[in-house]
Amino acid sequence: MDKVLEGVISSDHPDKVKKALIGKILLTASKPISAEDGKAIFTLATHWNLQGETPFIRSVGMQVFLAWGLYHKDILEEFFDIKLVLGVFRGSFTANFPNEKLVLLYLLEGLKMLRGSPCLLQIYKIVQSDALRLVQDSGSLEVCVALSSLLLEFNQCIPRDTVVKFCEELVKRMALWKSPKNEANLKDYIQNVSQVSNLLGVVWKKDQSALLPSLRTVFGMISAVEVSSEPSVALASIVPQVPIDMLAVITRSVVTDPKVRDANVEVSLMRMIGWLSWPVAKNIDQWLVAFLKNLAAVQKYTLLINITKENVKKVFGRLCYPVVRNSALTVLSHMLLSFQHSPEAFHQIVGLVPDMIDFLKKEDSTSSLECMGRLAELVHCLIYHHSGFPDLYEPVLEALKGLNKPTEAMVKLRLSQSAWTSQSNGLLSYHSKFMPRSETGKTGLMNLGNTCYMNSVLQALYMADEFRMKVLSYVPNGAKGVLAQLQDVFAFLSHTQRTAYSPSTFLHTARPPWFTPGSQQDCSEFLKYLLDRIDEEEKARKKAQALLSPQDQAHLPSKMAKTENCRDDVGTPPRKMKSVPETSSLSKCQEVPNCNMVAVSGSPTVETTSLTAVKPKHLLSPRPHAPTIIEECFGGKMMSSFRCLNCGFVSIKEELFTDLSLAFPDKDFHSQDGTPVEVPNQNSSCELTSNQDSSVVGVASNQVQSTPQNSTNDKLPVMRSAGTQTEDCAELEDSPLTLENLLSYFLAPETLHGDNKYQCDRCESLQDAERQIRISHAPSYLILTLMRFSFDIKTMRRKKIVTNVQVPSALTLPVCSIDSGDSAKSAIQETSTNYSLCAVVVHSGTSSESGHYYCYASHLPSDHPPVAMETDAQEGDKKALSDQWFLFNDSRVSYTSLDSVRNITEKFPKDTAYVLLYKRLGDMEGNLAEGNGVAEPILRKDLLDNITKDNALYLQEQELEARSLALRQSQKACTSSIPFRNNDDDKNNPPGSCGGGGGGFNMPSNRFVF
Repeated sequence: MDKVLEGVISSDHPDKVKKALIGKILLTASKPISAEDGKAIFTLATHWNLQGETPFIRSVGMQVFLAWGLYHKDILEEFFDIKLVLGVFRGSFTANFPNEKLVLLYLLEGLKMLRGSPCLLQIYKIVQSDALRLVQDSGSLEVCVALSSLLLEFNQCIPRDTVVKFCEELVKRMALWKSPKNEANLKDYIQNVSQVSNLLGVVWKKDQSALLPSLRTVFGMISAVEVSSEPSVALASIVPQVPIDMLAVITRSVVTDPKVRDANVEVSLMRMIGWLSWPVAKNIDQWLVAFLKNLAAVQKYTLLINITKENVKKVFGRLCYPVVRNSALTVLSHMLLSFQHSPEAFHQIVGLVPDMIDFLKKEDSTSSLECMGRLAELVHCLIYHHSGFPDLYEPVLEALKGLNKPTEAMVKLRLSQSAWTSQSNGLLSYHSKFMPRSETGKTGLMNLGNTCYMNSVLQALYMADEFRMKVLSYVPNGAKGVLAQLQDVFAFLSHTQRTAYSPSTFLHTARPPWFTPGSQQDCSEFLKYLLDRIDEEEKARKKAQALLSPQDQAHLPSKMAKTENCRDDVGTPPRKMKSVPETSSLSKCQEVPNCNMVAVSGSPTVETTSLTAVKPKHLLSPRPHAPTIIEECFGGKMMSSFRCLNCGFVSIKEELFTDLSLAFPDKDFHSQDGTPVEVPNQNSSCELTSNQDSSVVGVASNQVQSTPQNSTNDKLPVMRSAGTQTEDCAELEDSPLTLENLLSYFLAPETLHGDNKYQCDRCESLQDAERQIRISHAPSYLILTLMRFSFDIKTMRRKKIVTNVQVPSALTLPVCSIDSGDSAKSAIQETSTNYSLCAVVVHSGTSSESGHYYCYASHLPSDHPPVAMETDAQEGDKKALSDQWFLFNDSRVSYTSLDSVRNITEKFPKDTAYVLLYKRLGDMEGNLAEGNGVAEPILRKDLLDNITKDNALYLQEQELEARSLALRQSQKACTSSIPFRNNDDDKNNPPGSCGGGGGGFNMPSNRFVF
């Protein structure tokens, strides 16, 4: 039969005729034949298969081999022995050197037909020993694909003793397989390289010792800086074969290996980013993000900046290709969200966003719609963070209309999680002065030497959203005063990459001249001085502006106008903010020129002194001009009434205030059963009549700093005397007081008698009188200072009252106005204003000249409902605000809860609430609420540039520190381990003293070195 087959092939018939004749002959393959004839047929078929001159002859050889092998396995087993396999591999079977691809395919088919035969064990060993040689000698794509097919089918043939070398050589050959320029051949190319990478995956699963050397070889080739040709994209097919659970430790070992140069890491990542174009590179996005995060963890920011700037446009362009779209968008999102110190990377692609959105809309596929939604969320986050470029963002926002828009809370969360400074590197954090950024996303303030009094006040003011936005919207004119310096502090707290900002310039400008540098001070005193300085500066500025000619005013910046602007959302036009009403509650008196006396009811008269006549240092003056920032946010009005108990004459004086100072009640300020005097009922109307015995029921008022003429305020404790060294603590009651108790005491009418008699203008002599204080206008932010520091004249010792005061989250403040509509009588009409707690400054210690200040604060939602005071408020507030509170302790910022604010004194008796900040509810537009989609005001370009430069400088500082640490670590042997340090201090101790802070670290359990 072998002669017949040979005659057909050697005949002059066309291939078509030969094919038909061979087909008929193959039908006889099932007939019995002798062993000699069978071996002759197999020898002829092998010769044609390996050395056939044409593809037709080689094809016929394989058909004959398979046909007779199927029916005559016993003869094939005798023929297909070790001698044959060696001859085929070494070339002795054929006249010339064999074609390795054909040899491997021939062996594969032979092994398939003899699967399970004992004779194959020796053949497996031959293939094992020759596999490495085949890769080294040839290494072409087609040979390696054929070898991979053989080894994948018969894992017994995979090399054992030389498995590491085999994998390394196979990886090296893959780097040489250039992708075809002809797209028609691209599909076959992808299938072939995937076949080889699948072999590597199988080998690594069987022998994990070969994985890391193989990856080291890959990294060596893709990180080579000077190469004659670029390594092939075929290497990208290796990525999916690496176990994903090894991703973190492998990428970390690369970036922390001191032997790996930064230039090599940069080049390797550049090439890996190029692999995003190839569908064979599955999971490449996860590897790239892991590399970028680990580079951030070791503060290699120069690398990150270069990589991002060089590749962000390229990655953005990959969104056009559905097969790699998701991976590209993952990498793009991380690049842009982490590049927070400058808008440079974002601005490279922001102009391309409208066209990309249009392209994705036209594609109208599931993939494009999903990508469009994710891209819209990403762009909104970046516009929020890199605000101040309306010309660039306006067309982008137009293109994004109707697409996904994240809430501000989600925006801040994504930004805080993606920032380079949020990637922790435990070892560096332990040794370095650069502590990891707070998980809250908030920025701390560095303690510059007993400056916690200033830091706590600044953080409380910063968390007052309306005030912060007005300050950030301010446009300085000329020399930078306190307000401009405060604007710098707020801007850096909002946009810096630093864990803590140093307010040294602000301290130099805003520190009261009588404050001794380096000494602890009273934060309330500093707050009053700060607000007074800001208010006076702005008034002087407005006064100077009013003296300018209309031509000069036309050249002033538009933002210096009467209204302050802010944006109600990302990219939306600015709109006017509500301001404090300017109408006085005593407008009827003020409308009469030169009027000081008004008859209120019959014979008694109400005297209104000129507003300019009463102007304590920390009170606001009358404003014939547009309200200042302080007036809008903290300005309130109070009325002080004095009723002569002899003639019934009543005089009323109106004053402006910025804060209330609440004294602690005397022991006799209780009823016989021990119940404190309550605040008068809300919505009551109290008439002022001519009855000499009638009393005026007061409403909540802010305590003034100066007393009325010929009278003193016996509710005010004697202030401490400078220079006294004795310190002590006092506690008024065993049971805690409430803030309402202090307000009740402050509001209660008091009798002026004895040495404290009142000078009655009608009686023209000193008389017993009754004084009452009322609030005529409630401020937007109500500042309450608990007067804990006093000087005891009897003992000549300075005291701090450490009595616990329960601080309610909801507070109702009665507000009154005089209604003179009825000629017969005038009444004080009382309404109520609801407030919600937004900040508490706590003093820890026994004296205002020692101890420590820290601050609890929360962004108050504008739609927070008024809550009945201390009924269901505690449970309702706990649910509404518990996860929104922050603890600011100098450079350290952490999450806390409302319960922590309420219970701090119970846990730590010397830590007491000192300054409280409440926000008026119901008058603040929704765009000012933190977490309700608000965007910060657009910063001035010079200020934004300063922040950008400082962020870049900070990244350089961290990188230098990291490199120095790595150098020190490499120069000494790690002979001792560093003990784990528990830093969960808040659970066991109070927040700490001035300058406190610390951090822990985690040692890696294992480490691979590339």
